[in-house]
Amino acid sequence: MKLLSGRAQDIADLTRMLGGATPAMLEQVRSVVARHVPDAVEDVESMIVLGRMEYE
Repeated sequence: MKLLSGRAQDIADLTRMLGGATPAMLEQVRSVVARHVPDAVEDVESMIVLGRMEYE
């Protein structure tokens, strides 16, 4: 729902959550996004990278 809302705070929340997710969790996220919101796959990958940068 946060991904679809497009609000800045929701995107920031997603970025932080994805940055701290385990590889297994990320695979589940990727699978769900690819299945239900395929246009957002690249956006989610970018959020993962940005989120990881926050944790470094």
